[in-house]
Amino acid sequence: LALSESAHFLSTRGDIPEILALTDVVLLTSKMEANPVSILEAMAASKTCVATNVVGNRDLISDGKTGFLCEAEKPERFIDLLKRLIKDDELRRSIGRNAREYIAKYHALDQAVAKYEKLYTVSL
Repeated sequence: LALSESAHFLSTRGDIPEILALTDVVLLTSKMEANPVSILEAMAASKTCVATNVVGNRDLISDGKTGFLCEAEKPERFIDLLKRLIKDDELRRSIGRNAREYIAKYHALDQAVAKYEKLYTVSL
């Protein structure tokens, strides 16, 4: 299976929920992240994420439990993980469920609002 037959590279979109519904694995290969909203969205949709091991990503992903982290300088790890996840439906689903549970527990909307309220209250 050629990469072009199973991967799609998209630019800015307004239909993320619909795209995530069609997605098996979400890849984030950037070398710098602060607050990767794309990972939050994917994890909330029970998708398995494979991302670079940088500060923003590793703040959300527990390697092997809620997703996978790879060193940016080792693209072969991304390839190996993608192959494994494509073949292993149960692993992919299990990681996706773990990711969803993590987001529900630690990044729910009410929690985010409370954190912002606290931040602004302390700042005043």
